[in-house]
Amino acid sequence: MNWMAPLVAVARLQGLLVAVTHAANMSPQAYYDAAAGLDDPRRVQLPIVVAYREWLEVTRRCVAHDPGPGEHVSLRIEGTLPAGDELRLLLCRAFHDVDAVHIDSVSGGKSGAAVLVVSVAGDEARTQPLPFLVKVNEIAKIREEHQKLTEQARRLIPRRCRPDVHVERCVQGEHLALLVQDFEVGVELLAEIVRRGGNAGVYIPAIFSTALRNFHYSDGFVTGSLSRAFRDLKTLRWHSAALAGAAAVAREVTEVPDVTELRASVEGLPSAQYRQGFVHGDLHIGNVFACGASSEVIVIDFGNVMLGPVVADTACLEVSISFPARDLAAEANGRRQRPRPLDADWLRTAYAYPLDPVEVAVGPRLLGAAGRERAALCDALRTIRSAARESDDSRPAYAVAVASYLLRFAAFDDHADTNERALAYEIACTLVRDANLALQGSFDRDAAQISAAQ
Repeated sequence: MNWMAPLVAVARLQGLLVAVTHAANMSPQAYYDAAAGLDDPRRVQLPIVVAYREWLEVTRRCVAHDPGPGEHVSLRIEGTLPAGDELRLLLCRAFHDVDAVHIDSVSGGKSGAAVLVVSVAGDEARTQPLPFLVKVNEIAKIREEHQKLTEQARRLIPRRCRPDVHVERCVQGEHLALLVQDFEVGVELLAEIVRRGGNAGVYIPAIFSTALRNFHYSDGFVTGSLSRAFRDLKTLRWHSAALAGAAAVAREVTEVPDVTELRASVEGLPSAQYRQGFVHGDLHIGNVFACGASSEVIVIDFGNVMLGPVVADTACLEVSISFPARDLAAEANGRRQRPRPLDADWLRTAYAYPLDPVEVAVGPRLLGAAGRERAALCDALRTIRSAARESDDSRPAYAVAVASYLLRFAAFDDHADTNERALAYEIACTLVRDANLALQGSFDRDAAQISAAQ
């Protein structure tokens, strides 16, 4: 039956359902053994229809299956297309009804996903002028994001602040799937605005007062472990070799705990009260588009939506602005200019507990572009922290949230150099220490009040 495996792979690339039939004299055991050899339990894909002599069931499954569009073999693809034959084939299926498309690669996430802006090219561009936002990822992750878009985002986020899904263009292959969404012209990634030193703070109020407001206020206050909450958000990557390396460099210049000691401190934090709601889960500046003609925003990438501390989203956005991810490979080959080095002394001051908005000062006077960038950064941080205070006024909760995303930044060595990650680790350690002291003080006061009442 080995000859069947390549046929199954090709069928799945085209979105087809595979039904295994058998000869009239084939035994049930032989049939099920052969079928088992064709499925790979490690993959999330359409199951093979295996039904010994159950012809009505096979027929029912085949009739119910929608394979999606077939491949447009002569589709002309222009622009920047990430490598991969499967991705090209999926695009030829998703855009089967046009003759040419132009692709711009927006970003690639740490999960291995890619985000593309696909525009119809050629004569048909006049009838389909708006581009599409296409998310490329493993089948299971695309399914999960599509479900969260349908169940949470469409219900709680205003239509103008999120993309809508074009279900008829969403296709899956053997390993990958495409989530095709509508998009707008004249928008720009918040990451690009930050990179060129623009004022990202203009767009930040719309993120929290409009786009995510119903998300964040969908639940209420709870008391529980902040460590567990941020572990569930996958910000605390204690076993990362890059995190250990950042800690080692930080410990060469200042007195901070190693990773094991820091983990014990985080996991030993007293329970705290915090506002719980739906959180985006990965609200960095690469997942927010600014609408240039207004101050509105479009938020993308809902694959990490979950219930959690609402301050997670403000903390994630803040850290991604202060410690922006870099394309080290592009800098090495000259395709992108190296950004101005982080100002360690200023960041240590700006990230002093309790992270009060009014305490974010520009610092020593800087001239020219450096001064404008610092002023824009300060404005953005003040706006984000004000939004955090409005949703949840707990200083310790926000400090732990920011520390968690600083630790996530330090745990990846492909978007920052060692000294930048070491600085993030150092600041995270200080925030955890001070948040712990604040929570212990609150705990001690509460215990004293209970004892006095008794």
